[in-house]
Amino acid sequence: MSIKMHDGHMGAITSIRFDKEEKFIMTTAEDGLMYIHQIDKNLSKKEALFDPLAGIEGIDFMPEATKEDIRDEKTKQFMIDNEPFFGEIDKEKDGIN
Repeated sequence: MSIKMHDGHMGAITSIRFDKEEKFIMTTAEDGLMYIHQIDKNLSKKEALFDPLAGIEGIDFMPEATKEDIRDEKTKQFMIDNEPFFGEIDKEKDGIN
């Protein structure tokens, strides 16, 4: 999983924690910032298993530039076909006091 909120130039992510229901991830990093990210756990699992080059004949003999174009197009289509689902947030249960 890629988390693009922290400044990679200022330092790496130092900790990641899920909430009990795995709806949110809290991250801290050497940049001094803390973020809370809402996630779609099922989509994250599906995305982790996604291989944009799977099943393409002759992939081993294609130039890298062609593979990259195919990878970009298949990944773009995957993201269009699989929008994240974020359920309602119960402010009493999921909120921060």
